Amino acid sequence: SSSTSQDTLQLFVSGLPPNTTCLFFQGPSALNGATGAVFGDGVRCVAAPIQRLGLKTARSAGGALFPAPGDQPLAVFGSIPPAGATVVYQVWYRNPGAFCSGATTNYSNALVAAWAP
Repeated sequence: SSSTSQDTLQLFVSGLPPNTTCLFFQGPSALNGATGAVFGDGVRCVAAPIQRLGLKTARSAGGALFPAPGDQPLAVFGSIPPAGATVVYQVWYRNPGAFCSGATTNYSNALVAAWAP
């Protein structure tokens, strides 16, 4: 639940290279009217100012969860005000595979969450 008073929201990303480091981050809106901007082998969808939430390592199956059990709630990591806010989330990760540009980074799909009190 994306509620600042009863926060149970977790972000899960899959399809990553096994054991790769990934950065979960957020921003206040979508970039370029939700069309994003090409960066590395992916498309960054989160507009500035970007707030880094934390690093996780993908498991051998290529998935990562944030926050993990035992971590603080997502609203705390993201400094979501008690009255709520709309936030865009995305994951940036290392991906040394040979794709379009030969870059070594990529992005997950983005998620928009409307936080309520």
